[in-house]
Amino acid sequence: MNYTLDVTNLRLKESEHEMIETRLGLSLSRFASLIAQSNIAFSAGSADMKQSAIHCEITLKLQSGYKIDIRDDAKSVELAFTQALQRSKRSIERHLRHHRGPRLGSSMTTRT
Repeated sequence: MNYTLDVTNLRLKESEHEMIETRLGLSLSRFASLIAQSNIAFSAGSADMKQSAIHCEITLKLQSGYKIDIRDDAKSVELAFTQALQRSKRSIERHLRHHRGPRLGSSMTTRT
């Protein structure tokens, strides 16, 4: 899956780059045909913020034109990215549930 990575005031390790690539592919691969553009941004928080030092922002633009913006904060890059990725996955699923309607061939009645 193609994405744009923007890092501000922070230095990512090679293992963190690999973790981002792997988790993004595993989590959003089934939605790859729906996603037109994806951007991931990391930034370090100020020294005053003790608990949430890393900010992660994921922006997904779907083929339908719908845009999903997710922001999350955590103590590490891995935690911030994992939380934001799970929230973005749930947002895509919610969007599909509300805009696709019932699937063709599915029964609307209960079986007896």
